[in-house]
Amino acid sequence: MPPFTSPIFTYAEAESALGAALDFGLVHQRGTIKLRLKHLQRLNLVELNLRKKQRAKYSRAQIVLWLLALILAETGADPVQVVAALKRSWKHLASTIELATSDEARSGRPYYMITWLRGLSGPVRQKPTLSIDLVQLQFPNPYAVPSEQLRQLREVVIGNSNEMVALVNVTRPLSRLENALPSKS
Repeated sequence: MPPFTSPIFTYAEAESALGAALDFGLVHQRGTIKLRLKHLQRLNLVELNLRKKQRAKYSRAQIVLWLLALILAETGADPVQVVAALKRSWKHLASTIELATSDEARSGRPYYMITWLRGLSGPVRQKPTLSIDLVQLQFPNPYAVPSEQLRQLREVVIGNSNEMVALVNVTRPLSRLENALPSKS
């Protein structure tokens, strides 16, 4: 597998893989995803180093950034805040992405993107309006009684009782993204 940061995918390959990762049909891919990606590009989420008359190529890292931004868009978060939060947290998130698609994660111990939304209180409390982290909840068995899962989710909620928290399983869309990207060596 090529390095995470090697720009080797075309825009069409990236868009198609993102559609598969989000379980969108082709009609939605051409409309919704394309519009959102253009908006994220205007906000400078993914930096491109283009030479004259050269088509852009994208790395897995850049495509994952887009995926996380599209997932965050589902929370209703402001795209400007999403881009700022992803750029601020990217170094930490990138180191966890590989783990989120591991066999262990896919076999019942998935990673979740946890976001703290502070639209009004963030500036007042001098905290970011949107914070992001990837965490692995230690569910022992996906088919087990959900009491352990509920206990862990309760701990997340109680530990953040003064803030709005959103949790999204990112192992599934990241795994679908990996499977949808063409293999290149």
